[in-house]
Amino acid sequence: MQGEHIKKAFARIAALLWAAVFLPLAGGAMTTLHSFTNGVDGSQPYAGLTPGSDGNFYGTTFAGGTNGGFGSVFKITPGGVLTPLHSFSFHDGERPTAALVQSTNGNFYGSTSAGGSNDFGTVFEISSNGAFNSMYSFSNGVDGSGPYAGLTRLGAVFYGTTLGGGSNGFGSVYKITTGGALKPLYSFTNGADGAQPGASLILGSDAYFYGTATAGGTNGAGAVFKITAAGVLHPLYSFTNGMDGAQPLAALAQASNGPLYGTTQYGGRYGNGTIFKITTSGAFTVLYPFTGGIDGASPAAALTAGTDGNFYGTAYAGGFNGNGGIFRITPQGAFTPLYAFTGGTDGASPYAVLTPGSDGDFYGTAQLGGQAGGGVAFKMNVYSSAPVITSITRSSGTIGITWSGLPESSFQCQYATNLAQTDWSNLGGGVASTNGFGSQTDSAPTNTQRYYRVYLINQ
Repeated sequence: MQGEHIKKAFARIAALLWAAVFLPLAGGAMTTLHSFTNGVDGSQPYAGLTPGSDGNFYGTTFAGGTNGGFGSVFKITPGGVLTPLHSFSFHDGERPTAALVQSTNGNFYGSTSAGGSNDFGTVFEISSNGAFNSMYSFSNGVDGSGPYAGLTRLGAVFYGTTLGGGSNGFGSVYKITTGGALKPLYSFTNGADGAQPGASLILGSDAYFYGTATAGGTNGAGAVFKITAAGVLHPLYSFTNGMDGAQPLAALAQASNGPLYGTTQYGGRYGNGTIFKITTSGAFTVLYPFTGGIDGASPAAALTAGTDGNFYGTAYAGGFNGNGGIFRITPQGAFTPLYAFTGGTDGASPYAVLTPGSDGDFYGTAQLGGQAGGGVAFKMNVYSSAPVITSITRSSGTIGITWSGLPESSFQCQYATNLAQTDWSNLGGGVASTNGFGSQTDSAPTNTQRYYRVYLINQ
């Protein structure tokens, strides 16, 4: 029956006041898996979730835990059962902001941005059962300080970046073995190479590592670089804080055909950050400027490649409710908002990358919100066919309804005068989406109230 295919994407307009009200459920099935309590489970998860070989996900929190609020490590099942694994105690590390990475020995490796024997951060190892080993404490010397980024594995060796330290004080690139032997590879100069790298490196298909620096570059607005495993760095691009963006905080993502995709927190046409594409030789293209509206603002996380050939990401701020959102963007730059966090039980301010699960859902964290205000872990089916009503406008006696949905699909818009009625009326015929968006108009009488919903006809 038709009603079985109707997704819960409703919006209401009071024609007397001409004000649109959106309900929080949007384009995909969002499920809160866990609300962090600031107890033994932790609080404020800045990092994304890492899939383990045992089918669980593993993550860190910036605060909470049982030892003074220095953060924690946890594992969580796809169904949301969370098990605390470790509470940081300052001497073994403090304030982890990065995701974990699993090695071939089954253990997970990560970094803390502070704490350790010198209070400049650490690299640690932890088993799936919580056996913990603090491997290295940074000294703020040539080795660096403040590793906000996670590790990238190449064989039995890990590569990482530090936000500060190095021989010039602007951050470093290092490698470290599973035995804790660290070797500095490069010290940033605050020149064309950049400064203060806050993101993890990615290993490109050409065997170079690629990364971003939040500051430096020739314009002081951040940079993109590549570096060999031996530490030879090549600057690729310097941001201008113009249309191209500024202060990239996130790691890059590489498409199967070679180009790299990334985000900036700031800059762009509207000052709210950008999504960009860059080739391995440095050819740069702006794909999308965030407006700070329903599309979001200030993305702090890397993009994730979906099985449909598109990229998926999170925006830390903006969105319909001002609490950030989840979006999809094609490699050509067609942008679709998928979900707007409400700041309630679903969370707020997602800081981390989305992680694909074996079940086809994406898993992630939101730094704030949830039942206790300490953030949440969630999952979402971004491939859901549920459309998202993105705007309702009034102009010269006509109401315009716009929604986002799957590209190359057809949708039916319906209206009702109250939500209690079961018989909704079609607003015209089916509408095919163009670049993932559809629209319909309604010549509604003045001083009346209308409710609108949209459902998928075919794809």
